[in-house]
Order: sequence, then C-alpha cells, then structure tokens
Amino acid sequence: MRILVVDHQDSFTWNLVHAFGALAASEPEVVDSRAIDVAGVAARPPDLLVLSPGPGHPADPAASGRTLELLRALPPSAPLFGVCFGLELLAVHAGGRVVAAHEPVHGKPVAVRHDGHALFEGVASGTPMMRYHSLVADGATLRAPWRPIAWSPRDEVMALAADGRPAWAVQFHPESIGSPDGPRLLENVVRLARRA
Repeated sequence: MRILVVDHQDSFTWNLVHAFGALAASEPEVVDSRAIDVAGVAARPPDLLVLSPGPGHPADPAASGRTLELLRALPPSAPLFGVCFGLELLAVHAGGRVVAAHEPVHGKPVAVRHDGHALFEGVASGTPMMRYHSLVADGATLRAPWRPIAWSPRDEVMALAADGRPAWAVQFHPESIGSPDGPRLLENVVRLARRA
C-alpha cells in the first residue's frame, strides 16, 4: 500500500508515519507541504493521502503550503485522511469556516461522540480521544458531500466524512498515547482506503 503523508511541520507527523507504516507494512513517503509536486501527485495519487497536524490557520498559505492546491487537483476517488490541522484543511477545501474553539485544548482527552460511521467501527461512542488544538471546523458551513460524523461534549466537530467518497478526517489525535482506541481507528482508515 502506497501512503503519502503531507507534513505541515508538526512533531506528531512522525507518530502518524510510524503508525501507518506498521499497519500498511511499508513506510509511508513524507513530503513537506511547501514542496508538494501537485501535478505529479494528482496524476498518480497514492493509495492513501494523509494530511498531518500542524500549527496555524489552514487558510494561511504560510501554514498550509501547497496542500489546498493539491486537494483541488486530486480526483474525487483519491482516498484522503486528515488529522487535526488536516481536518481543518479539508473543511476549508469543502467551503467551510474554521473558527476558534470554545477554548484551546492541548493535551487533554475528551469523550468523542460519533454517529456509527465506518471510520469508528469497533470504537465506542464516548471513547476518550486526545485533543491538541485551538481551532475547529464550523460544521454548518460545509458543502456536500462533507458532513460531521463526531462531536465533542460541547458539540464541536471532531470528525468529518465525505459521502460517496473515500475521505475522512478527525480533529483529535488517534496516534497519541492518550487515545486508547486510536490504533483501531487508524486500522479502519487503512481498511477503508484499501476497499476504495
């Protein structure tokens, strides 16, 4: 399985790389978001494109690099998975707004409620997941086919999916040791991408 991880200059990127490498039995390729070969990746999409966490606002090119350009160029059939900043990028790509969270949450697990989407197969609704962010997607501003599929106790968007497309994202960090069911969720991502 060929996995490409877009790095937005975050220390958690390599946790994701190692986690997906173990699940896919091959080390993912990592590319700096500022140095993406957009035409090359769009012409031959990976089996799974992972958008890493990162600092800043996703609408700021200094933070997002060429990632939004890449998302516009990819075919709808390309499997995508975003984590934290990666979710925020997908929200912006989907025409949504990214706004300040009720409060910054850094290094705290919260109970994540979900709607039973396949991304959460084997993961109980209300399971704790580790959060490290101060921004959230405004679910009411997203365009179809994107929709929220999980929420925080304060009803902030914690996960997105695109109906009819192999694309998903989470606001929390499944690769963190503070997310006990995170490994199962990442297994689901790989399974769903392979099925696509």
